[in-house]
This record gives sequence, C-alpha cells and structure tokens, in this order.
Amino acid sequence: MPPVFWDGYLDWSRTIEEARTPGDPYSAGNHFLLGSDIYEPVFIHLLQTPSAHVLAAVHAYLTAPQPDGATPPPVDLTGFTGFDPFANDPDVIVDIFDLLVGLEHTMTAQAPLEFFIYRKIDPARDPAAGVSGVYSVIDVGAPTIAQTPRLPARVIEHDAAAPPIEKIAAVIDNDIGFLNRRFRKDVGAASEQSRFHAIWLQAREGDAAFASTPVGTAVGRVVMKEEIDGWLSTSPPRSERSVYAELNQTLHRFDEFKLAPKVDTHGTAVADLAFGLDPEDNHPEADMPLLAVQLPPEAARDTSGTVSENYIVQGVRWLCARARELDPSATLVINLSYGVVAGAKNGSTFLEAQVAEEIALARAYGQTVEIVYAYGNGCNERQIAKVTVPPNQKSEPLTWVIHPDSRAPAYMEVRQLGEVDGKPSLVDLTADIGIHLTPPEMCQPKFEANPTWGTFHSPTPTDGSTISPYRVYAVPARPMASGTREDLLAYYCVSMAPTRRFSSDMAPTKPGDWTVELFNTGDTPVEVVLQIQRGDTGPGANFGGRQSYFQGAFEWREESGIAVRDVKAPLTNEGSNSRYTTGKLREAAASMPEGKIHTVGAQEAVAGTNIKADYSPVSAPWLKVAGPTAYAVVDGMATSGKVAAGTYSGTRVRLSGTSAAAALHTRSLLGLG
Repeated sequence: MPPVFWDGYLDWSRTIEEARTPGDPYSAGNHFLLGSDIYEPVFIHLLQTPSAHVLAAVHAYLTAPQPDGATPPPVDLTGFTGFDPFANDPDVIVDIFDLLVGLEHTMTAQAPLEFFIYRKIDPARDPAAGVSGVYSVIDVGAPTIAQTPRLPARVIEHDAAAPPIEKIAAVIDNDIGFLNRRFRKDVGAASEQSRFHAIWLQAREGDAAFASTPVGTAVGRVVMKEEIDGWLSTSPPRSERSVYAELNQTLHRFDEFKLAPKVDTHGTAVADLAFGLDPEDNHPEADMPLLAVQLPPEAARDTSGTVSENYIVQGVRWLCARARELDPSATLVINLSYGVVAGAKNGSTFLEAQVAEEIALARAYGQTVEIVYAYGNGCNERQIAKVTVPPNQKSEPLTWVIHPDSRAPAYMEVRQLGEVDGKPSLVDLTADIGIHLTPPEMCQPKFEANPTWGTFHSPTPTDGSTISPYRVYAVPARPMASGTREDLLAYYCVSMAPTRRFSSDMAPTKPGDWTVELFNTGDTPVEVVLQIQRGDTGPGANFGGRQSYFQGAFEWREESGIAVRDVKAPLTNEGSNSRYTTGKLREAAASMPEGKIHTVGAQEAVAGTNIKADYSPVSAPWLKVAGPTAYAVVDGMATSGKVAAGTYSGTRVRLSGTSAAAALHTRSLLGLG
C-alpha cells in the first residue's frame, strides 16, 4: 500500500513527533500521538447543502439561549437531515462556532456550506479522502486533542440601540499580554476596564478544566470582557503573571507551555504598535472594541507554518463573526504579522485563499473586513534560487547549508516556472524533473529519484536506525472542490530531520553542505525555483531552530543613491515575500472597495530618505499579486525597530521587521496616528 499524506510538511512533522524518544525535553508535543483521542482539524466542503428549513433549524438550535446558571448541554445534531453523518460518527467532532459561521455564509451569502470538523486520526486513511456523498476535504491541519463543545456558541450580543461602532481592531499572534494597561481604558473612580471584548486563547488541546464553559470552540478557551474586567478589579489586585500562568496551566499539557510568558513577546508588541493606548490619556478612540486570537505556543516554535495555518484561518472566521455580533456595519481591521517564505505564492493555498474568501463573504452582511499582513523578512536570507535544467542533463549544483545543533526540521520546495495565459507563473512540476541529494562528506546515503506523484521516497538508513532522516515528497496536483478556489500545484518537498539527535529510531540529519542537483529526463529545458522554508526560532519561542540557506555570494547596487545588498545568481530575492501575502479576492469580489488585503514592507530612514529595509522582500514576475501595497518606516541608521510594550504593564521592548511595519500600518488604518 503506498504512503498517504496531505503534504510533506504535515506528514514529516507527524513522523518526527512519532519518532521522538519519550521524555525528549524538546518535543513539540509527542504526547499528541500517544493516545486514542488524537484528532486532525479538517476543513470540509459539504457536497449536498441541506434545505433552507434545516439550515434555519440547526442555526436556531445552536444559538438558543440557555438558562442562567445551568450547565450547557453538549451539542447533538441527531435528527437534522444532512447533519446525521456527523451526529452519528463517534470519530468526528464538529466545531460549533465554525459550523455557525458556515451556516450563516450559506444562509446569507448563498455560499457552499464549509466548516471545520475534528476527525480522529487513522494512519491508514488518505487525509485527502472525504466521505462519499457527504463531504470533500479542502485542508487538513496538525494533530490536536479536541473536546465536544457545548451550547450556546454565542456570548456577545449586539445592542441595536447602542451608537454604531465605526471600527473594530483585531490581532492574530502569539503570547498577547491582554491584561497590559496599554489595552485598558479609564472608567473613572480610579478604575480601569479592558478594551478587549473577547480573546480566543487557542491551544492544541481542549481546555478540560472549562469543558462546561459555553464558548463553542473545540480547542483552547475563549475569554470574555467580563472575565478580564474581573481580574482587573480584584482586591488586592492580582498580578498579570499569575493570571497568565493560571490560564496556561489549564490550557496546555506540555510543561514548558504552562509557564507565564516572557517579557518580550511578539504578540504584545505587535498589538501595542497596532492599537495600544495609555488609559490616562483618555484617547477618544479608547472605546474602539478590541478582539484577539492568541495562537498555540507551538505556532511560534514551528516557523514552517505547519501548526499555525488552520488555526489562523479558524481565527479569521471567528474574528469576523465576533465583529458582526458587536456591529455588522463596523469595519474590522485584522493584523497578522506572521508568515512563511516558501510556497506556491499564487493565492491558491489554504490560508491565502480562505482568508480572501472570508473578506469577500463579509460583504453579504454589509461588513467591511481588512487584513494587514507583514510582507516577510526573507530578503537577502539566501532562501531562494532559480535554475534552468537543460534537456537530458543535470543542473549546476547548489549547496544547501544545514546548521549543526538545530532542533527544527528543514524543508525545501522545488517548483516549476512557466506561463499561464502568456504571463509568468508557477505551473505543475513536470515528472521529467528528478532530484539528486549528496550529503556532506558522504556521511549518509546519496539519494536520486524521480518520485511518483502522491508518494515519498527516502534512502535506506545505514546506521541501524529504522527511519531515514530525510525524504522527498512528490506532492500531487490537487483539484479543489469549490469553484472559488484555484487547484493546488504539484511540487517536490524535501524534508530533513533536525540535526540535533532527538530519537533512538531516527538518526539526525548530518549538518554541513548538502549538494542539490536536479536532472531533466525530458527533451525541453525546465526552469525551476527552489525555496527553503523558514526553520529558525520564531518570536517568543526558545526552541533552538537554526535557519538553513543556499550558499551564495552578495553584490552591491545603487538604489536612490544609496548602496544596497542583493544576492547573486543563481540565488534570487524575487519572490522572497511571505506566502501569506499572495491572497487575492476572487474576480466577483475584486472591485469591492470595502474588502482589502494589505501587505506591508519595512523601510529604513537613511540620510533624509526612506529606502527598503535590507530584510524586506521584493516581488517576482511570477507572483499573481504585486506587492507590497504599503511601506512603514521601522528602522533608522543607528536604531533598529520601534519601541513597544512588553508583555507586562510598564515593560518596554523593541520590535523590528515587517511585523512592526504591518502593525504601524494597522494603526494608521484605525485612525490612531
């Protein structure tokens, strides 16, 4: 039976977790794969939309208010025609809040019924396989431990008599210090209240200690304004650190994540630059509602995006729905200062496509949604190369440098450049292209293969290990179920184990200079772009990932009268932007001024002029969208970054990169100066 996988990233990360020696202190969570309660989040497309009567009945059932003080019951979809397969399947948990989002999209915007479920993991099942006649699969995420949500899912009530809300600010990030005074307002009598109306503290686990809390989510915990204000008003006052530690104790099973966050957290700094205010200033915008989604701690560790992608999409859908509850006429501005380097970068992959779809669908409610992406920090990082492989020959060798003592896996994508409608574009990688990997000093077996689509290949271990430390996944082209999405392109994903030993079953990857050669068995030349995925340590994470890169030289050129660095061919900076920034509104919604996708690069102030920061990426002719759409000045000749709030009230940090640039642009959109 051939191996089955959704993509190389997901399968390889799962393989590494399974191979970790129990007790490995740097495991990203091998406990997730040691029990029978392990689920995978799956975004599905319902093949047969239930009748309008059934949709309305399910919606009324899920939003029915419960008696005060009563323990909310678990959701039971039995008897609702079209939902019986989920109600009667013990291996499926439906995310209640996300089902509500899908229901309302169908009822209001006549969109296909699509939502997240949690499906018990079965190693023998092809993750891409849906259920015949019931649903098809759009995306699959990293393993989690879900719990059955309870009713009701809605806890924010829109007050129709209240003054209209002009704007709502939101952020998706890690470790958000939501108790910080920069996110409070003065309400008189020496009292302060939170400006946050709700924050979803995401986790790879359901919060068992709060299983009866009516939050409607299957993982993590939703904290509402009333609860935050309660922490702020205790006498004597509770320390912010103790509240965060208490929450993390119940949210996470992995000991490292049970601690209170560090002072210099990325999410707090981004949120502060985007919408932080001092309460004593009595700023007129202090009444602007704030929403937030705090990503699981593993998302900061895993800079490849394997863990975070489905959580981000769930977060965007949750934020849009929460904002509609507050005021459907308000403009919602979401800041996302996360990103990954490698990818198709044509708007087809799940995060880019679905976020753009949520922005388009919001129009049906009269809602305006804008999202602000950091354009990325991949310029001059030597993570992209472009080569032409002659017919019946090998390409010139590239050197892939993989650092010693790295606790993160390394990934490289091989994609083909071509033309679509006469314009440069990525296309399906031809089966004529094969790959040849030579380890440093020939310490591990050479590898040469033309993998078959839908399979992976790896050399046989020679050191007594049972699992090879690297694989080449031939990820097949995959047609998408919904007509609003582009099909996914075929490509190779080369996946390497960490270089620090972590398993008795899998040898670590040998660090050093790996030689990469492509060979072409066809009769025409093939132009290929190779992209190394982020594998460093993310902001706020102390994991020990070390970024691999292609060996190559730099050159200097002039820009606006100032010397700037650039890489030499075959390395290129073209397309060094984050993949997330390539989402685009579908044609039917492209003319909507209310829906906007912002991508923000960083500038440096030098000698009276602003130039692109050395790390801020550049676009490529083969990208489907131009970018960035805006710049913000982040650095100076003698300073790096902007001063922002630390996690705890009164602490300060500096934040650089396009994360800061995106937050500054968000602040401008919100009218906060």
